[in-house]
Parts: sequence; structure tokens; C-alpha cells
Amino acid sequence: MVHFLIVFLEAVFFIGLAGSMVVAIMAFVGDFTDFFESDKPEGASTQAIGD
Repeated sequence: MVHFLIVFLEAVFFIGLAGSMVVAIMAFVGDFTDFFESDKPEGASTQAIGD
């Protein structure tokens, strides 16, 4: 009985660890895109080179 409890807790732990890793990666990607978008001046993505 104790063995099944340990296996269940171990599975819950690793599922939580994987979920936390997904959330951390999503936060990292969001911060990464915000960092590069903030470097552009206003309207730089729609402005032509010769304007």
C-alpha cells in the first residue's frame, strides 16, 4: 500500500514539475519578445526605408 502511495506522489511531482517548466518557458518567450519589440522606435515595422 505504501509503495503505491509513493509511486502516486512521485507521478504527481513530475507532472507538476513538467507543468511548471511549460509555464516558465512561456514566460521566458513572452519576456524575450517584449524585449526585442521595445527596441524598435514607434512605427518602425510599418515604415519604409526611404521615408
